[in-house]
Amino acid sequence: MNEVLQEFGYWLKHKEPRHEDGTKYTVGELAVSLKNEKNPIVVSVNGHVTCIKNGKVWDIWNCSDEYVRNYWTLEK
Repeated sequence: MNEVLQEFGYWLKHKEPRHEDGTKYTVGELAVSLKNEKNPIVVSVNGHVTCIKNGKVWDIWNCSDEYVRNYWTLEK
């Protein structure tokens, strides 16, 4: 995935985000926590990839309750 994204700019890979208590973030929670990020965010979940932009999840199905594995932010 990382190699594919690099063809479209410099994408910084972030590890699986966790809450302070060690529980995983859902896609919806990540969207809320990164709502001020101006660039798109690519998120991997189990067997699927989705996008967050302006605090909203952009996908063909509602994957907001899926757990985030890794995510990438577009760096300038």
